[in-house]
Order: sequence, then structure tokens, then C-alpha cells
Amino acid sequence: MVKILFIFLLFISIPASAANPNQTVVTVESRHGQGTGFFINSRGFLLTNEHVTRGQAQVNIHTATGRKLSGILYYTDRNLDLALYRVDAINTPALPLDTKGVIPHGEVVYSIGSPLGLEQYENSGVLKGTLSRQGLNYLQVEMKSFPGISGSPLFTEHGVIIGVNTLSSGDYTLALPAAKVVDFLQARGIEFVSLDLGQLAPSATESPRQLTWERFGSFLLIANFILLALHIGLAIYNYRVRRGLFQPYYPDGKPVTDEDEV
Repeated sequence: MVKILFIFLLFISIPASAANPNQTVVTVESRHGQGTGFFINSRGFLLTNEHVTRGQAQVNIHTATGRKLSGILYYTDRNLDLALYRVDAINTPALPLDTKGVIPHGEVVYSIGSPLGLEQYENSGVLKGTLSRQGLNYLQVEMKSFPGISGSPLFTEHGVIIGVNTLSSGDYTLALPAAKVVDFLQARGIEFVSLDLGQLAPSATESPRQLTWERFGSFLLIANFILLALHIGLAIYNYRVRRGLFQPYYPDGKPVTDEDEV
């Protein structure tokens, strides 16, 4: 029982893996076609465009490592064209979301998606500014888009997500700014990794609750090793006692009897 408890606690205490852009991006398959998504925290939550799945309750998710998972719908917002799903996995790698939205025009930005039946297709473009459409301001990127790229992250060379690729207009791609994504997640109490591009350093916390759980996980990991050492020690002691390897100690080399007493 102690061994089972140790293994379980050790498993939930493992910190999230370091993220790189390819690891965070997934392929999303629904009955409406194929699109792209990306993880936003280590708890299996991922984002895609609402028009990719049209609110389908369950979709198929393919990760960069080849895992096939089922994504369960949590929230949608048709106005922002966002859909939040969750897969049954932990320690999912995630890139930080930009919290300020101050990106210099002319900067080269990058994207990874699943267009035309492909997966992990990498692309890049130049940020040209913003464009208002359907009542929302989008990032306008000089980057050719193809069907299936919707829902993919738009990120900087530092690996910070600045938007979600949502629409195409000729040789341009329109991305919903990360600030709108942050509002969407915060309004629903969803944890996410964030970063202020002006500082180029990770935010102090993923969220207050996230930090608490990570500290608690570290404490559990240390406690688990102590419990394991105690368990091993008790097992060795019980084994030696049962095998008769422990013998009473007599100072003169023989047992004390009534006749030897003074």
C-alpha cells in the first residue's frame, strides 16, 4: 500500500516539461475538418478556433509526439472565435501568452500548424500592424495561410504567443491578439502561462493557484523519498528478524541463567 501511495504521489508531483513551440501545437480533428490548436497550461487545456470544431463536444487531438487523445469541450466564444478543450493528460507543455500586446511593426513572427492534411508545418511572416474586422482588431501578418492553419499560435522568436491565427485575407493572415485570449481565459478562471514582452522574463506565477500546487508538489516529492527510505528500512529489518539474522548479545558469550545470578 505504501509503495502504491508513493508512486501515485511521485507521479502527480512531477513538474511540467520545458516547452518548445513544436511540442505545444496539436492537430485538431472534428467532423467539420482539420485545424490546429495549442496547449495553454500544463493541465491539458488547449485552444483552437471555434469555427474549426463549431462547438463539437468531443474532438480528436494529435500531439507532436504522436499521441492520440480525445479533447472535451469546456468553453466557446463565437464572437472571439475561440474554443477551449481539455485532454486527459498532465504536464502538457505550453508557451507563454503575451499580456501587453506591444509588438513592433516589421518584426518577424512565426507559426506552426496543420494545413492541408499536414502536421507541424512551420511558417513565418512579418507583422504589418492591425486590421479591424467584424468589430475586432486583428494582428495583420504578411504570411500566406492555408486551410487547417486556423487555431495555430502566432509567436515571436522568443517563443511568446502574440495571437491566434484566425482569418486569411489574400497573402495576409489575421490573428486574434493574445490580450483577447487572456481576457477569455481569465473570465473563466482558466490558468495559463503568461509573459510581459517588455520584460522578456516569465511572469512570477502561472497563476497564484498554479504556484501553490507546484510548491505543494515539490514538498510531496521530498516527503515521498523520505517515506520510501523508511519503508525500505522497515522491510530490511523485518526480513532480518524473520530470517533470524539478529541474535541477542551476551557480554560473556553465553546466555544468562538463574544459576549465574549473584
